[in-house]
Amino acid sequence: MNIYIDAGNTNIKCLLSYEGSEEFQVIPSFEFNEGLSKLLADCVDVDQIWVSSVLSNDFNTWLGDFTEGLGFSKPVFVQSVKTCCGISIGYDVPEQFGVDRFLALLAAYHNNKQDQVVIDVGTAITVDAMLATGKHLGGVIIPGYQAMQNALMQSTSAVGGNTQGSLNIYSKNTTDALTTGCYYAVSEGINGIIRQMLQDFERPPQITLTGGGAGLLKSEIKGDVTYFENLVLNGLKVMAKFS
Repeated sequence: MNIYIDAGNTNIKCLLSYEGSEEFQVIPSFEFNEGLSKLLADCVDVDQIWVSSVLSNDFNTWLGDFTEGLGFSKPVFVQSVKTCCGISIGYDVPEQFGVDRFLALLAAYHNNKQDQVVIDVGTAITVDAMLATGKHLGGVIIPGYQAMQNALMQSTSAVGGNTQGSLNIYSKNTTDALTTGCYYAVSEGINGIIRQMLQDFERPPQITLTGGGAGLLKSEIKGDVTYFENLVLNGLKVMAKFS
């Protein structure tokens, strides 16, 4: 069995890959260590653990020590590199390119070798352009929907504590106004970035969408949109296949 772990800021996504079958689990942030400990302790015949982590070194060290304590091989913590498995990262310093973005691009390339704009909607939203050759042109980062609301709540006392309002462009209360404003700031921001990127493609690219918050926004994204639920985990599987 291979275990693939996508350790993000909000959730840890785990894929247990057996011969001929797979099991997917999500562990929320408030029970990272406890939930992951229980999941791993129940696993047997583990060949390798592949990890994408944007969490602290403390978490990564704990995970390495815990899995070794179970008798498993040391986990492979994937890092971004300049070139790998057909893609070439455009960052001047590839090590500064988020590993989740790196793996999303890797999976997107191996899913479909065509011009793409890859959008990962999480705590932050990343938008990256990639040619059919696997060349990454670069990308941008914007605050996620919830992060934007939380930041506004923390910066002004007038908003209040409730940000779970309804979408209404003619909102009649502050909660709805905040919810609607952040929603359209994010969705229109993404579309504006895509419009700018389109100028550097010879033909309209595929829009590849992933991430925990993608379901909320996918109907608003303009273009040929293909949704993948767990692109980062798929990228880990590509790494395992070619390693």
